[in-house]
Amino acid sequence: MRNWWGGVVQSVINDGTCGVGLVIRSGAYEHIYCHLGGRVNGGLYSSGPVRLQEGQAVRTGELIGHIGLSGRTSGPHLHWGMRHAGRWLDPAQVLRAMAQARRIPRSPFGT
Repeated sequence: MRNWWGGVVQSVINDGTCGVGLVIRSGAYEHIYCHLGGRVNGGLYSSGPVRLQEGQAVRTGELIGHIGLSGRTSGPHLHWGMRHAGRWLDPAQVLRAMAQARRIPRSPFGT
């Protein structure tokens, strides 16, 4: 799994609900990744070649973990949440808005 947007690891999670997870802060946005594979030991998240800890910078598209089966879940998957200024957002709406903004208008003449 790759990081959605560059930022800083705000917290490494290991609890019964989210399971193994990460919170990455990108300005006023927080990206929450839950149910990851791998493990947390002393505030360090590790999964294969990935090693992340609080305060560490991560780039857009950087490998940050692997989908797993940790926490309260019925099967392997990634739970991705997004908050802006503390308010939960629907990531699907954000992705749709971004895709819409990138569309290039077609010429009425077919060129």
